Amino acid sequence: SEKFAKAKLAFARIVRQLVVTAMYLYVLAESLVVVAGVSVLMLIDFGNIFPCPTSDIRKMVPELLGLHAIGLACKLKGLPSELSPEQKTKLVSLMPVDSTVKATFEAEHENYYIINIPTVIASLMS
Repeated sequence: SEKFAKAKLAFARIVRQLVVTAMYLYVLAESLVVVAGVSVLMLIDFGNIFPCPTSDIRKMVPELLGLHAIGLACKLKGLPSELSPEQKTKLVSLMPVDSTVKATFEAEHENYYIINIPTVIASLMS
């Protein structure tokens, strides 16, 4: 569609409770019109449309344009439903952006996967 053709390729930091944080998912910006510091984005892989703080959006770099874009919604097995601010900071430090963390897929649900990263949970809970 014309609207789709005018969209800009970008990526954004997605942070949601119980979903692995500090992961950058590639997104297709449906609209980069800023309203009070928030943009509306459309995920390439699932097609979900959601608001995102404009400060968490980055321009797509040429080196990444040739890569297949997909993001998987995951819940981390053993992660408490409520994290303290210190635990949230520690979790982000255990899985920094641009790092590789070995995970095992435990289960598949309709909208997400359960993944197991025992070393991260052990470090987080210690």
